[in-house]
Amino acid sequence: MNFDILALIFSGIFIGLLVIPIFWTGDPSLPTSMGARRKMLTVLPDFLPDIQCSKIYELGSGWGGLANALAKKYPDKTVIGVELSPVPYFFSRLRQAYDQKPNLIF
Repeated sequence: MNFDILALIFSGIFIGLLVIPIFWTGDPSLPTSMGARRKMLTVLPDFLPDIQCSKIYELGSGWGGLANALAKKYPDKTVIGVELSPVPYFFSRLRQAYDQKPNLIF
């Protein structure tokens, strides 16, 4: 089989795995910008330490940037990232395997 055809098939599958979940959720999986992450991490300490909870859920965790930042900032709490789109979820799991945080679950 021709390499160009294989590349086209795999590209189509990869793009499909990114695009099809948009129809389920109505929202594309975009990484949280560094500015948004910084802002959220500066706002959260005002009320999060007062709450007696052991878990933080990040719904729509996408590529895992915010979940990783939350796990680093709050090592005493379990951070659970939830993502429906398979490509960002897979990327988050790869990132977690490389930069292991014991309190982070996807």
